[in-house]
Amino acid sequence: MINNNFLEGLAKMLNGESYTVPNYMAFGSTLITPTSADTSVAGEFDRNATTSSRSTYTVKFVGSRTAAEANNETLYNTALVNSSVLYSSGNVQANTVIASIIHSSTFDIDVEYWFTINRG
Repeated sequence: MINNNFLEGLAKMLNGESYTVPNYMAFGSTLITPTSADTSVAGEFDRNATTSSRSTYTVKFVGSRTAAEANNETLYNTALVNSSVLYSSGNVQANTVIASIIHSSTFDIDVEYWFTINRG
């Protein structure tokens, strides 16, 4: 779900105003129903920097959580945010529900968000 913060940031960018980009991924342990007005990450337990890349009209953000960070948390949601500070409100740019995954120390998790701009 693209959040209102993301859309406002695009409008600010087009108008030459200061804006932020979603350069961190938050991981949460609460089953949610995403809405465009969400401003915080339910059950948040970790945030890590994202990487991004662009191909013409598509931007991809990738967030990772390593096996070394895992402590058998159940992962239910992720969000793209613009701050590294845990539990920060007002900075969710996009979020989604994922299938419940128990993150153990035996594997890493990578989550990708893809944004394609088109005339559709």
